Amino acid sequence: MSQSTYTEACYHGRTAELRLIREDRRNAISDGLLAEIEKFYATLPKEARVVILHGRGGHYCSGLDLSEHVARSAEKADHPRHVDGRTSLSSGW
Repeated sequence: MSQSTYTEACYHGRTAELRLIREDRRNAISDGLLAEIEKFYATLPKEARVVILHGRGGHYCSGLDLSEHVARSAEKADHPRHVDGRTSLSSGW
């Protein structure tokens, strides 16, 4: 098992498991957590066929961590998935 700040990952043959470990925030998606999720999928072994994604602490995920966005302006959003006024999770936009 490998552990980062917000996630734990382990591999069992063709199954990969990613656990969100922000239980104090009900595993809300922060910028840091999202970066770790993206890194997990970008470095997924070729032999992995199944990914189990779950959260620690009795919660899967409460959604976006809005406390990080209080001081942000929608017009001045500087986010790696913000392209030409659109938001994309895929690099194909």
